[in-house]
Amino acid sequence: FLSKTITERGYFLHKYTPAGDFGSTWHPVPMIQIDETGLPLYALYHNWQVSKDVWTLGRYFSSLVNPAADYLASNIDKSTGLPAASFDLWEERKGTHTYSASIVYAGLHSASEIAKVLGHDEKYERWGQAAAIVKSAIPELFDDGLGRFKRSLTDSALDASAFAVWYFGILPADDPRIISTMQAIEKELMRPSGGIARYMHDSYQGYMNSWIICTLWLAQWHIALRKANLALKLIQWCADHTYSTGLMPEQIADDGTFRSVLPLMWSHCAYVLAVLEYLEALGPDA
Repeated sequence: FLSKTITERGYFLHKYTPAGDFGSTWHPVPMIQIDETGLPLYALYHNWQVSKDVWTLGRYFSSLVNPAADYLASNIDKSTGLPAASFDLWEERKGTHTYSASIVYAGLHSASEIAKVLGHDEKYERWGQAAAIVKSAIPELFDDGLGRFKRSLTDSALDASAFAVWYFGILPADDPRIISTMQAIEKELMRPSGGIARYMHDSYQGYMNSWIICTLWLAQWHIALRKANLALKLIQWCADHTYSTGLMPEQIADDGTFRSVLPLMWSHCAYVLAVLEYLEALGPDA
């Protein structure tokens, strides 16, 4: 599907119908969220690490990996070493965002490793160099005065999506900058019910509703630090705020009511990932 819908320039549009046609959007076209171009590369490389299926890598190299990685590599601002401005993962703001930059690094690094596996040495070096540039620039998004990562190059807001800096391999989970950022998220974005909001004063569908995905991002950090009990508490909170049919919402208000869409596939995928990481951290004898 992705190899068929990618644009000629090598990026993905905002969204698509199941048939592969350009979906509806309330933004000017083209509405580019650069993380949507980096994540498929990360996913394909992760599939390789698990399956070691070189046939799949080869099948999608020309149609997906090559155009997407070339676009990402050509879209880096030489003055900052960060990706050029695009819309954030929340579909709300255009800028150079910490989350998006982390995904671009992950996508370029993944594409470089895929090229290495397939013997495309020139692509391996080019994409690897581009990944290194972005990786070295992302720590500049850390605000020493605030003691945490900013939302973007020009926006100092605390945003739960800053978890991406450790999750996608820019810095280790126990780096002091990561610890202070994740602790700020846990302290300032935790709601009375126990879930995590996207960012301060979020007003979408209510005031600072808890999001399943944001709550699970914090759980994944605790898992990475081997704090299983803290992680399980957050995972259980998500399970407790699931509809009776097993469907997971996008958001939960402080009064426990579900807000926005139900189900949200993103919530389900994040939940599965968190549980798998939790079980892996416990070890085979758990």
